[in-house]
Amino acid sequence: MVESSLKRPVVLLNRQAGTAVRCETEDPGEKIRTLFESSGQDVEVVSVASSEIDRTLSGLDRSQVSRLIAAGGDGTVSACAKVAVKLGIPLGVLPLGTFNHAARDLEMPLDLEAAVKDLADPRIQSIDVGSVNGHIFLSVCVLGFYPEKIYTDKDRGQAWWQKVSRYFFTGLKILPLYRPKTLRFETDDRSIVSQTGFVAISNNPYLDQVGVMPAKGAFDTGDLGLYISTHRSRKDLMEAGKAFLFGSLLEDPDLITEKSRRVLVYSRKKFLKTLVDGELFNLRTPLEFESKHCSLDVLLPRHMS
Repeated sequence: MVESSLKRPVVLLNRQAGTAVRCETEDPGEKIRTLFESSGQDVEVVSVASSEIDRTLSGLDRSQVSRLIAAGGDGTVSACAKVAVKLGIPLGVLPLGTFNHAARDLEMPLDLEAAVKDLADPRIQSIDVGSVNGHIFLSVCVLGFYPEKIYTDKDRGQAWWQKVSRYFFTGLKILPLYRPKTLRFETDDRSIVSQTGFVAISNNPYLDQVGVMPAKGAFDTGDLGLYISTHRSRKDLMEAGKAFLFGSLLEDPDLITEKSRRVLVYSRKKFLKTLVDGELFNLRTPLEFESKHCSLDVLLPRHMS
């Protein structure tokens, strides 16, 4: 794949991403640059701290960047996606985060060397992005006890299974004591009022089976997936956790599911803490979620179906 002499791919590396933090013996930026060179690609690697991502991205010029590659976790990917949409350039993903939901959704290899090879000779596909109050997301937004009581960025660098274990067992303690919020959801087809302690809104719905790493069947449905938990007791939560682990959560009668191109979330509170692709925001209500159909070009493995 030949690039213009005036343009070249830019890799934005979040050096505080989970995998990058755990890389103690090698400079991840230099490793990425060397791997791309071995695949015949000349790339510019820009290594930044998490707090520098937005400022660095705002300085990118379309006349100099042929494609933008996010090397980090889901928060890094969504920040890069917003800029890629604005500049009209393709986005690639190198999975260096903890959960790497976006990379998994796009069926990118989680091995860095294999991922670089796929991005050096990719195919391009247009996919949907989600938006909440102007914030772009590729994977999922979460409301309720998780962003309010459990989430912390102090455990960056932990493996995903360590975080899942901590979140689950902490949730068992907190949810029965957590006062559910009464929220009103307006979708394309109906209005839903529910007392809930946990809500997830995904960019494209999940497959019928939901496990530890939920999967999506398509990237271009034009729909959001809405998942509202009405679980109350510790027993209910434990049963839901078991169903989640064994891939039958969507059969749970205490989980409300819906598909919609647009979702409005109303609350008595003026602001709701919202986890947007792993980044915490305090957003003004009503929250306005929408699917922006096929608005982002992404780099995908050629072997992907």
